[in-house]
Amino acid sequence: MFTLDLKNGNLSDKEFSCLESVLRRHAEKRGGRLGKADDAYRITVSVVPYSDEEKDRKDSFIVSPDGNYGAQISANNLCTLYAGLGRFLISSSFDFCGGFEPAALPISHEQKCRIRGMYLATHFYNFWHIAPMDEVRPYIEDLALWGCNALMLCLAPQHYTSFKSPDAVKMAERLKELFACAGEMGIDSALILFSNTGYIDRPEEIAAPWDMRGEYITPNYAELHREICPNLPGGMDEIRRVHREFFEAFSDVPIKYFAYWPYDEGGCTCDACSRWSENGAVKVYEESVNPLIKEYFPDAEMILSTWHFDRHLRDEGLRLYNNVAAGKYPWAKYILAVHGDGQLMPLVVKNGAPDDRSVIDFPEISMWSCRPWGGYGANPIPMRLDNFFSAAGDALDGGFPYSEGMWENLNEFFCVSHYSGAYESTTDALRDYIRYYFGIKDTEKLVRAIQLMEATLWRKTELAPDGRLRVTPYVPAAIREIYKIITEIDATLPEAVKKDARWRIIYLRAVIDFEISTHENIPLNSARAQSCFRELWDIYHAYDMRIQKPVCPPLGL
Repeated sequence: MFTLDLKNGNLSDKEFSCLESVLRRHAEKRGGRLGKADDAYRITVSVVPYSDEEKDRKDSFIVSPDGNYGAQISANNLCTLYAGLGRFLISSSFDFCGGFEPAALPISHEQKCRIRGMYLATHFYNFWHIAPMDEVRPYIEDLALWGCNALMLCLAPQHYTSFKSPDAVKMAERLKELFACAGEMGIDSALILFSNTGYIDRPEEIAAPWDMRGEYITPNYAELHREICPNLPGGMDEIRRVHREFFEAFSDVPIKYFAYWPYDEGGCTCDACSRWSENGAVKVYEESVNPLIKEYFPDAEMILSTWHFDRHLRDEGLRLYNNVAAGKYPWAKYILAVHGDGQLMPLVVKNGAPDDRSVIDFPEISMWSCRPWGGYGANPIPMRLDNFFSAAGDALDGGFPYSEGMWENLNEFFCVSHYSGAYESTTDALRDYIRYYFGIKDTEKLVRAIQLMEATLWRKTELAPDGRLRVTPYVPAAIREIYKIITEIDATLPEAVKKDARWRIIYLRAVIDFEISTHENIPLNSARAQSCFRELWDIYHAYDMRIQKPVCPPLGL
C-alpha cells in the first residue's frame, strides 16, 4: 500500500481540508492512503498569486521535485492548484492494488483557455437534478482536477409561478449546493439568464407572439412559450419583476458570470421587437438586466449566447459579428458561439474574434446521435470533438460543454482537457483517462473499443408493429468487436474499477448493444439487456417517476 503525505504550504485550513479530502478519496480508491510513513511520498501544495504585472497571464501551475521522494505543487490560484494536483495524479501510475509510481517531474503548464467551464443541466430529473450530493460531489471534484474553473447552472422561470414559490426555492437551494461544492475548490459560479421568459402563469395580455412572420424563417422555438413581449403595455414591468426575483434568489452567491440567453426560452416575433437578437433582446438587456446587474452583481462578467442564432432569422450570426466588431454591446465581454449552428463560429475562425472579445463555445456532449440520452450507457464522441476543436483552432478562449448526465464523462474530460491544453488530441487524453481511472497500462485495445463506440452510437429508434421498441444502429459492424474487447478487459479488472460508475457505463453500453444486435434489435427480447437498463436506472437515479423520457433508459420498452 502506498502512502501520500500531504503538506500545507500556505492554504487556509478550510482550503487545505477540502483538497486533503479529495486526494484521500483518490488515494484510497487506488489502494493507498493519506498519512505519515517512512516511505510516504510527500506532496506540498501552495498558491503563489500573480503580481500586478502578471495579472493578465493565463492560469499556470508547476509541479517540481521535492527531495528524493516528493513533489511541490504551486499555482497562481486555488482552482489551478487542483489542476496541478490532477495533472500529477493523472501522470502517475496506479494499479488499484496499492501500487504507485509517481509522475516524472518537473511538470510546468500554462492553461490554454481562460474559461474552462462545464454546464450541468439540472432538469428533467436527470442525474445532476436529483442524484444525492455525495454522488455528485466526486464528479465536481474531478472537474477541478482536470482544470475546470467555472460551473454554469440554470434556474428557468417558465416552470414556476415565482422564484419565491416553494418549488423554485427548493431548486435554487440545489443549485446553491452545487455552486458551494465547486466554490470550495476555487471554481467560479455562472448562471444562465433568460431574456424575456415569464413564469408559467404569465398573463396572456403580455404574451410574446412566436409564430413565423415578417423576416422569420421558422417559428420561435420554446418548450412552454411563456415569453413576454417587452413592447406591450406592462410587458417590460413584468420582465423586470422576473429578473429582480431571479437576482434576489441568488444574491447570496458570488456569481462571476451571467450568460444572457436571447432564445430557448426567449424571443418575440412581433414587428416592434424584430429582429429579436439585435432589437428586442437588446432592449430587454438595457432596460431590465443592466440596471439590476449593477444593483445586485456589479462585478459580474456578461456572456452573450448565440444559441439558436440563424435558426429563426437569416444572417443573425453575421450581423452579430459585424455589430460586435463595430463596438456594439460593450457589456458582452464574452460571446458564446455554437459549433455547427449558424455563421458566427466560422466567421470567428476565419476572421478572428470581433472587437477582441473572448469567444467561447457551447459543445453538445450529451444528446448527440442517440435518444434517450445516455439510455444505452456511455456516449463517447472523440472524433466529433476532435474535428470541432481542430476546425476552431486557436479562436476559442474556452467554453461550457452541455452536460445532461454523467454518461458523457469521457466527453467532459475531452473538452476540459482541450481547454487546458493538456493534450494534442482526444486519443492522447483517452489514453491517460484509461490509465488513471481504470489502472490499465496497455491502453490501445480499450482506446479502439471506445473510439468504435462513437461509430455505433448513432441509431434509429422506433416502435415495432406490436408496440415494442426497435433500436437499429446505423453502423452496427463494430458492435461484436467492442463487446469482445470490453468483456475481456472487464474480467481482468480489480473490483474497485469494475464497480466504478465510469467503467460500468462503458461496460453496460457494450453489453446492451450486443444484446440488442443479437435479438432482432428489440431490447425486450433480451432479459440481459433489460437487466443492464435496470442498472443504468440505478446509476442515473432514474427511478424517480417524474423523470422525463429523454434521460431515462428504455427499461421495459
